[in-house]
Amino acid sequence: MKKILILFCFCISSIYAQGYQSIEWKDLEGKVEAYDDPFEKLSEDILYNLSIVYEVQNMDASQVDKDLQEEMAEAKQFLNKEKIDIKYYFDKIREKESKQTNSTLDNKKIELNGFSLALGLKEGKIQEFLFVPYIGACIHSPAPPLNQILYVKSSKPVKVEDRYEPLTIKGTLQITK
Repeated sequence: MKKILILFCFCISSIYAQGYQSIEWKDLEGKVEAYDDPFEKLSEDILYNLSIVYEVQNMDASQVDKDLQEEMAEAKQFLNKEKIDIKYYFDKIREKESKQTNSTLDNKKIELNGFSLALGLKEGKIQEFLFVPYIGACIHSPAPPLNQILYVKSSKPVKVEDRYEPLTIKGTLQITK
């Protein structure tokens, strides 16, 4: 399996330089190219039940009431009866989507907001870190998809008072596999 590493080299400065494109995390996602679609051969009933399980599993737990739990249980029972490997199909969706990157941003000067996960700390400053879209990603929460994790190496060490402090980074995005 190929792993994607998105390199992000930047310089933090209090002077706002011209020419940076402000982007959001979703902008890093690439368009999924055509591939042998495993869903193409499934019946509408199977697709419907897969969608129920997928949606309920991706909902916030506070939103899942008894009726939704029962509906998901019935959908799983139907899929098991049809010998459908739910994990296989969900992994196929996530695997393809998480590896796609937006190649139009390669070598572009961008600005992005997010949170740092220090890869080393020296005198309260970080110079290398992972940059992620939400607090605690990779530590207390499920890791974001590969195309939502930036490896950052700053030209200057950056003082971070609080590891939960949001940062805005600017620099040239380099996408590599």
